[in-house]
Amino acid sequence: MQLAEVRDLLQDVPRTIATYRRILTLDPNHAVTLNNLAWNLSTHEQKHAEALKLIDRAIASANQNPDFRKLFGETLLDTKGSILIQSKRFTEAVAVLKLAVANESPVHRFHLAQALLKNGDQQAARVQLQNVRNSGLTAQQLQPSERKEFETMLTRLNVK
Repeated sequence: MQLAEVRDLLQDVPRTIATYRRILTLDPNHAVTLNNLAWNLSTHEQKHAEALKLIDRAIASANQNPDFRKLFGETLLDTKGSILIQSKRFTEAVAVLKLAVANESPVHRFHLAQALLKNGDQQAARVQLQNVRNSGLTAQQLQPSERKEFETMLTRLNVK
């Protein structure tokens, strides 16, 4: 798992994906691996249908363990919401991401702001993005693939 995460940080997408797939041959329902593989497939390879199946498996797996669900459930929902955004299923993304922000994570709120904006609700997106900004989140704290959109949204929605 650590090797996959290092490869992910180095943005070595093909080897990251291959490593996550290898881990799943050993533990097919490892929720964190399913989550990370789903995000990478959707973000870097636009394999949204496969990614949605994987993240739904991760959520189902997490639901079997209440302690895990309590710690990581919002993260899994956030990933699903991000995949739905990339799939241009904005209404579904908004609904899922509203559940994901229960823990007040600024990153999850940024993803909700993305979905709201892409779903046409600029005012609600601005409110969420202002909350994100007020929390102190910076572009550098996001995944490299999200940083440009974060900066663009700040400018577009006039959030200081």
